Amino acid sequence: MAEREAIVVACAAGELHLQPLAGPCSGCSTGCGGRCDLFRADLAGELRLPEPPGLRLRPGDRVLLSLDDDALRRAAFAGYGHALAGLLLGAVAGHGLALAGGWPHDPLTLAGIVAGTWVALRRARRIVPVPRLRLVSAAAGPTSEERSSR
Repeated sequence: MAEREAIVVACAAGELHLQPLAGPCSGCSTGCGGRCDLFRADLAGELRLPEPPGLRLRPGDRVLLSLDDDALRRAAFAGYGHALAGLLLGAVAGHGLALAGGWPHDPLTLAGIVAGTWVALRRARRIVPVPRLRLVSAAAGPTSEERSSR
């Protein structure tokens, strides 16, 4: 199970803004040493996730993001499977186009491979596993709900 700690930066409109703590994930069986992008932050250094139901978080809370091994395997199969399918379908399409048009086979097959793989990888990027969240430590001070009820 891959795990990484993060700090809640903001909670707005059902979305959490998290800042992953530096360093590699712990407990990951793939051994990437922190080079993967499972818990990918944007350019501002934030990871945005939907707010989990039943878990009230506030800025400053420390959470543990986790992905089990099955979710990691599904993400890997989706990514590599899309790339392989794009490569094969692109090669078949390029070769078929060359046969239909009477053009040289190799350049069009290569162009089909490149185009098919590029399209497949662009689509596979949208498949990102959503990690589970668990509260590690709460921020000091009252929650926004507690402050508004006073």
